[in-house]
Amino acid sequence: MNSLTKIQKNQLDDLHNIVIVIDSVESTKKSFYTTNFNQVFLETLDTALSSFGEACKQTIYHQLEKRYAIKKEEIPKNVEEFCQALTDLFGDASLLLEINIMRILHDKAPYLKIVPQKSELSFVGYLKTLQKQLS
Repeated sequence: MNSLTKIQKNQLDDLHNIVIVIDSVESTKKSFYTTNFNQVFLETLDTALSSFGEACKQTIYHQLEKRYAIKKEEIPKNVEEFCQALTDLFGDASLLLEINIMRILHDKAPYLKIVPQKSELSFVGYLKTLQKQLS
């Protein structure tokens, strides 16, 4: 297998990890989409927070759980509370983290096109729109 074939195979494997499969059974479809969003979002969050280093990332998750009662696995279901916690923890710098999270999410799922309405022009709006598209 040449290097181009390896790259193509890796890209295909990556797509299989993210791709949204259309299922005619509504309950299965909703469950799959929700799980997929949750998984992709948590992986994205791990990547974004890892830029601070492993110890800081763990401290942030600890603070989210202790101060805000948001467990890591519950973050995708509580995006508004999570965003407020980020603002409380980082102040205006939370905007940079939010932008980085959106960039990473877009890189993971570039085939998803989000055209937000004026009322959705926020990090929370972006995440909720993405969640709606996947459910």
